[in-house]
Amino acid sequence: MTTLLVIDHAELEALRHLVAALPGAALCGLILAAAHALNDDDVSTMVADEMGIEPEALRSLQDSVLWTDDAKTSLRDVAARATGYHD
Repeated sequence: MTTLLVIDHAELEALRHLVAALPGAALCGLILAAAHALNDDDVSTMVADEMGIEPEALRSLQDSVLWTDDAKTSLRDVAARATGYHD
């Protein structure tokens, strides 16, 4: 298993366009679903295996992007506020 995920630039641009085209509620829902799913160790291990990266690398990305300590930079917190979802 490698620790580096390599994404082709064209594929990344296509993904960016697809995500940008999502309506606001759908984008927030996607972020919330990803954050909560990846908060489960079994799910994050399974996703890391599918991606061919170390589970620790995925957890690091999750911690630094989805669940940061700063609500201004946490994608999960911004999505939760935008949808009115609070746990």
